[in-house]
Amino acid sequence: MAKADPLDKFIRSASFVPERHYITSSLLSLNAIINNSVGPQGFQSGRSLDIVGTMSTGKSTLALDLIAQAQRQGLLCAYADVERSFDAYYAQVCGVDIDKLQLIVADTAENNLSRVEKLARSGTKLIVIDSVTSLIPQIHSQESPEDENYSNEYYEKNMKIAALGSMLGDWVKRMVPIIDYHNVTLVYINQFRSNFSTISRVEKKPYGPNAYHHYLTWRIELARVENAEDRTTVEAKCTKNRLGIERRVCRYGIRYGQGLDVNGDTLVHAIRAGIVEKGGAWYYYHKGAKDEIKAQGEANAVAKFPIANIRAQLETGEIV
Repeated sequence: MAKADPLDKFIRSASFVPERHYITSSLLSLNAIINNSVGPQGFQSGRSLDIVGTMSTGKSTLALDLIAQAQRQGLLCAYADVERSFDAYYAQVCGVDIDKLQLIVADTAENNLSRVEKLARSGTKLIVIDSVTSLIPQIHSQESPEDENYSNEYYEKNMKIAALGSMLGDWVKRMVPIIDYHNVTLVYINQFRSNFSTISRVEKKPYGPNAYHHYLTWRIELARVENAEDRTTVEAKCTKNRLGIERRVCRYGIRYGQGLDVNGDTLVHAIRAGIVEKGGAWYYYHKGAKDEIKAQGEANAVAKFPIANIRAQLETGEIV
């Protein structure tokens, strides 16, 4: 591997490959649609991810899972709580070490984004912004509806049209070389907005200016497809992937108050790989062998089967 030219930090050999780390999700299904395999790759550092979806689709839950996985690698993480909705107890349930998590609780968009940039330059390796649609430019927070100046005339003279969009577009472009140089993974939590275009037939589109959409490495769109008494099923679609195949889809469960249904997701992949066999409502592990284990229903299978060993076989590809 060639080394970078010491004479100029902006010039390096094309064969030079920077050292990167990968943050994998605890969901094998999500890793599969990102990497085109079930291997231990994940989201590469120096890149940005957009998690977009409607309400209650598990956007923050997925981001907390990524933080928990990054912390297991010893990486320093930060969470910009723009919506003021961070739940420390639920974060712990999702596996986050809140004592090692940096929480940004700034008021305006300028203060939030400047703190994110500061942390990116100072060693933080994973930063979540929850959410970009809740950022409020300072010019929009200076006046109150009770003030005399808060009128149409004041807006015409002082308010900049699409202030947040313009600011976000410039900031994202400036952050591209910063997160690349400092090996930072940046996660945006986003929402859908109505599309008023007369050309496109798409009713809703993710919020953000064109520059924001252009510089993303991944975009994962979430949608609820089924609700049960104790869980909801979410469909994740990778609509942008600069490092792999786009338009791949997976489904996984989220258990209320417990986070991602990792064991259920692992069981689904075990059936596909032939490690576990399913017949009707029955699940079989090592069917026909002396150490055969069988269980009726998914809940009993998760409780009886050695899920940790099964997951290790799936990740390493060593199917016994």
